[in-house]
Amino acid sequence: MSKIVDLTGRKIPYRKTRTGTSGGFTVVEKASEKLNDRFAWNCQCTTCGKIRTYRTQHIQKGSIQCRCHNLYAEIQRGATRRNIPFLLKEKEMWDLLSSQDYRCALSGQSIYYNSYRDRTASLDRINSAKGYEITNIQWLHTDLNYMKASYPQEYFIKICELVYNYTKDNQ
Repeated sequence: MSKIVDLTGRKIPYRKTRTGTSGGFTVVEKASEKLNDRFAWNCQCTTCGKIRTYRTQHIQKGSIQCRCHNLYAEIQRGATRRNIPFLLKEKEMWDLLSSQDYRCALSGQSIYYNSYRDRTASLDRINSAKGYEITNIQWLHTDLNYMKASYPQEYFIKICELVYNYTKDNQ
């Protein structure tokens, strides 16, 4: 039987992607359970901070990549398709989510991102007339962002207050 190489503390860079994103993982510890009958390691993404488990051979080949890059690439493609300026760095986007303590900026609800399809976190442009830049973005719950659409934030909050006050007084 072959000897297990200790990967703890190793830094694994991502391969360059179509969007030019970069970053990597730090191997945190050996996973307590095997993955598909193979040894695995818990690795922390240097961009979003999530810890994910990967098999040894994938780490050694450098064929791992966090799902956070998928969302960044999707937002970037959507901005390009809609001709919206995109001046946001990937790390800025994830640092903001962390600084919001994984809570919606408007409701305070807990939000999360596991993958593009499994998430409640949605990146919002505060002023929809401006592009994606760090001073013009916030993380919202996907339902709230859908309702807010392209309304100015102040108008959206005012409408929500009107609905709340009307239903509270007429129930």
